[in-house]
Amino acid sequence: MEGMYTNGWGMKLKGLFVQRVAGLCAATAAGALRRTIDWRAVYFDPTADPVHPLCASWNVYLGWHDHLFMPVVLRGAKQMVALVSEHGDGEILARAMRHLGWSVARGSTTHGARGALRQLLRIDRRHINLTPDGPKGPRREMALGAMFLASRMGRPVVCIGYGYDRPWRARSWDRFAVPRPFTRGRAVFGPPLYVPSGVD
Repeated sequence: MEGMYTNGWGMKLKGLFVQRVAGLCAATAAGALRRTIDWRAVYFDPTADPVHPLCASWNVYLGWHDHLFMPVVLRGAKQMVALVSEHGDGEILARAMRHLGWSVARGSTTHGARGALRQLLRIDRRHINLTPDGPKGPRREMALGAMFLASRMGRPVVCIGYGYDRPWRARSWDRFAVPRPFTRGRAVFGPPLYVPSGVD
């Protein structure tokens, strides 16, 4: 029994070590790739971008899960918080995002949803970034949690479309996109949209 108990802790510590190393490696690789790409954005209202000096509101940013790479590598130092699922891959992503300057709330629509919602509702002076079709899809079909959150918090929603030039695509449910080195990445920021209060 003692051997089994010790082995269980050993496996857990090994798993945590692997997650930490994987998160650091992912953040380092993403940072290196970021510096090779020509990034540009177009706006309906440039002050909706958190990097703009006249961005005066705390926004809820929405973008599809398959293009998560771009906001993660470009907006980490801009008082951003993201919702990341609690499964093993989510732990690696959360660690990588923290290395890149993000704050992270853990949970999803399928696991830990109430706890994650409580975390997000307590957020004050930070922007919130959500992938409304994550963490498991269906791909590019919007769940309504983001609208509920924006309604309760009285925050504007800013929808953002991302695109890359001939990206690599994973064989995952979202066909996750990774831009190729020395290519182009583009973002289109929609106007701030206010959701009526009291949405259920």
